[in-house]
Amino acid sequence: MKFGFNFSSFHPSTPLQEVFQQIRDVGFTGYEAALTDEGIVGLSGNESDFQNAKELSRAYGIEICSVLYAGSRYRGKLSDNDPIKRQYAFDTLRRLIDRAAELGAKSVLTFAGVVGREDITPAEEIVPYETAYQRAMDGMLRIKEYAEQAGISIAVENWWVKFLLSPLEFRDFLDKVNSPCVQACLDVGNAIPFGYPEDWIRILGKQRIATVHIKDYRYYPGGRNSYVDLLSGDVNFPAVEQALREIGFDGYCLAETTPYKYYNEQQIKNTAASMKTIFFQNQK
Repeated sequence: MKFGFNFSSFHPSTPLQEVFQQIRDVGFTGYEAALTDEGIVGLSGNESDFQNAKELSRAYGIEICSVLYAGSRYRGKLSDNDPIKRQYAFDTLRRLIDRAAELGAKSVLTFAGVVGREDITPAEEIVPYETAYQRAMDGMLRIKEYAEQAGISIAVENWWVKFLLSPLEFRDFLDKVNSPCVQACLDVGNAIPFGYPEDWIRILGKQRIATVHIKDYRYYPGGRNSYVDLLSGDVNFPAVEQALREIGFDGYCLAETTPYKYYNEQQIKNTAASMKTIFFQNQK
């Protein structure tokens, strides 16, 4: 297995070279970058900035292993009721695949579909489950050949959007798409409210998992405020580590954590230390 950080572990204002330096300092090698319309590696940003990101990646020895789109975040879902937004989502995913290929990334992170979420979805935008499923399937079937030609995996994340709620359903969805380039980004913290991440790992198996997000979650009080520092929540990390080794997972485990308000470099060090405990404690 390889180890790195998701962009959300750093304050947005953190210069990319500082991000790479901190990742290198803790002995990790991967970074999951967020591309925005105006960012340093934006989907339609300044090309010199984009080239600079690739040069920094090489200089620091940090692989930009995965990318995601963080601009206009909740617009343009593949399952949206608005056909214009569905097309926007499809076009954005194509551009994201192009950018990932230019950066040398192996995967792009996305969500297959959204039924709804109380905190972000107005009632008129809720999508009936069966409709969301079919639209998401249609979108993945349309995009899979493009991903295959580019050699980029589309990593579908399990998220709290009332969609693909069990590992069996998630596995069956991926199998129906039937492409080596449409896989899962398994978020172990996101799985907790609906089950046990170690079950998800074994049911999906090595061939269906592109990347793994490592974060912790505390059952109570619940909700988004229950995301906590690694090893202070209820994720059974010994079971997670064992399951990943059982299936022979050899991709990136990426920490997705919340930055500290001050001295966030300490959060990076703490997270890295916890991940080393999780994955190497029993390897001595």
